[in-house]
Amino acid sequence: MAFYKLQRRLRALKQLQFEYFEYERQLNDEFDALESKYHKMRDKLFSKRGSIIAGDYEPDDEECDWVNHEEDICNQLMISLKIDEESDLTGIPDFWLTVFKNAKILEGMVHSYDEPVLKYLYDVRIEYFKSPDPPGFMFEFYFNKNEYFKNSVLTKEYYTKNEVNKNNLADYGGKEIYKSVGCDIIWKLGKNVTVRRIKLKQGGMEKVRVYSFFNFFKPPVIPEGTDYADIDEKTKKILRLDFKDGKIFKDDIIPRAVLHFTNEVKDIVNDDDIDFDESDTDDIDPENTV
Repeated sequence: MAFYKLQRRLRALKQLQFEYFEYERQLNDEFDALESKYHKMRDKLFSKRGSIIAGDYEPDDEECDWVNHEEDICNQLMISLKIDEESDLTGIPDFWLTVFKNAKILEGMVHSYDEPVLKYLYDVRIEYFKSPDPPGFMFEFYFNKNEYFKNSVLTKEYYTKNEVNKNNLADYGGKEIYKSVGCDIIWKLGKNVTVRRIKLKQGGMEKVRVYSFFNFFKPPVIPEGTDYADIDEKTKKILRLDFKDGKIFKDDIIPRAVLHFTNEVKDIVNDDDIDFDESDTDDIDPENTV
């Protein structure tokens, strides 16, 4: 009798838990709709920001009426960016490269050989997928014409899900990223910073992939219909790190870019940090390459 009573009450509690998660799912859906609404307004600000950085738009006096003159910060930037006082300054040079280098939360993502390429990056934008597309968002990285690749825009897509599975309530974590899709970078001959040639012990040379910011655009490809449980642990780790990076760009780097540029953002303690070792990837240390 006691077993039967416990079983009934436990099933009732599980049903209540399911209903709670359903309310949470609905709340997340409403947040998505609200976020999409306000993104249209925020995107106008991002568009103007991009125009100022690129040098396509010069703000007027009213737009420059800030609470202080930023003199100390500008003096530091003049030195760090090696800007000559007498130069005819166009826009804000090396803005996004400086953002990525200053952002402690992206530490280790940008390497020295990435920097010359990222100097050509003049804007980073985010777009949200519209119905009936699957929920998610896309980053667009805009580059000036350069000697490294032919693309003018590099994209990275992230897809989200917000589903409650009655057969596995413990897996529900709210809205979460479950898939990412990169893009093909059309590198010019000899300019691909993501690969190096290494000497083989048995002689000869081999091309291998190295750690690079631009590997961000080449996440693991998981065949459609693949069960997450069937993915190997190494790939799972890479995917979790990739999803984390996507969230960082969306919630921190893009909306707070100028504060990273001026290095005013305090160190962020992220409780969701993943214990990730670069040796878990197939990339190699470029110090061992030729």
